[in-house]
Amino acid sequence: MRAALLTSSPGAEGAAIGERDPGPVPREHVRVRVAFAGVNHIDLLIADGKLALAPRPAGLGLELAGTVEALGEGARGPAVGARVVAMGTPFTGAFAELADVEARRAVLVPDGVPLDRAAASVVTYATAWTLLRDRARIAPGETVLVYGAAGGVGTAALQLARHLGARPIALVGDPSKGDHAARHGAASAIDHRREDVAARVRALTDGRGVDVVLNAAGGATLARDLGLLAPFGRLVCFGFLEGPPGGAELGAALAEGFGRSVSLAVSDLFTSYREAPERFSRTVEEVLALVARGALEPAIHATWPLERVGEALDALRARAVHGKVLLRCAA
Repeated sequence: MRAALLTSSPGAEGAAIGERDPGPVPREHVRVRVAFAGVNHIDLLIADGKLALAPRPAGLGLELAGTVEALGEGARGPAVGARVVAMGTPFTGAFAELADVEARRAVLVPDGVPLDRAAASVVTYATAWTLLRDRARIAPGETVLVYGAAGGVGTAALQLARHLGARPIALVGDPSKGDHAARHGAASAIDHRREDVAARVRALTDGRGVDVVLNAAGGATLARDLGLLAPFGRLVCFGFLEGPPGGAELGAALAEGFGRSVSLAVSDLFTSYREAPERFSRTVEEVLALVARGALEPAIHATWPLERVGEALDALRARAVHGKVLLRCAA
């Protein structure tokens, strides 16, 4: 079968299309003929050699939608022929014509939901749902500042925040991304490259601050964002694109926030995946049900054939993506 394999060379050129023998279906797994695979930031980090999680060559991709083709011994779950989505590990090898996932991880796709929309509804929406509902415990009427609001997770967070009755404020890097954010639920947008973020947040909230910040940057932004929180505000960090936080600045910001009872948390989707698999699957089911009802509309930036995996990774690297990038893997 055709698959995107990581070679010894980091970077997009290191994700080469080759042939891989799928072998027998592992015990308690299902084999899925992959219609679409979602491209995520962790795939880029692995391709660029920034996350050495497995020896090369290895399969790339963890998010897929397709049709169950075979069952491994002891597999309990979707039957052969069922349409499913799944999130696996970073080396599930979802960028391939066939991929094996644990049967308990495969979630049925509701009738009427196309497989490309289903593939775009797993990692980003499960991340946003976990951040907003489980970690931030957002309530109707609250305000939430969303980093990377034109990206996959950011777009999902805007839509879900609106669905939960909150008021999302988008943090973006250029006007076109602000337009995208507005189309997907943002009440306002702040261009962090051209505007004073702190001043704009104060203006948009009448000086009160935001109730929640979803921060993917880390670094010095964490100290700043603690200062943007309203009383009882929650800052949830789900990435460190700008590196780890500085100790002195962060400590001072926490001390300053003591009188407002603010909190800081970090969140990684793989914790939920590992430690609470049934809850994770329920989250995916809930998201797909909302997609089926039309309450959520996954934003697909582009769909490229498997052979163009390098272009897909380049688009993420350039931060030129509005929504989700998919690969079309099997006919």
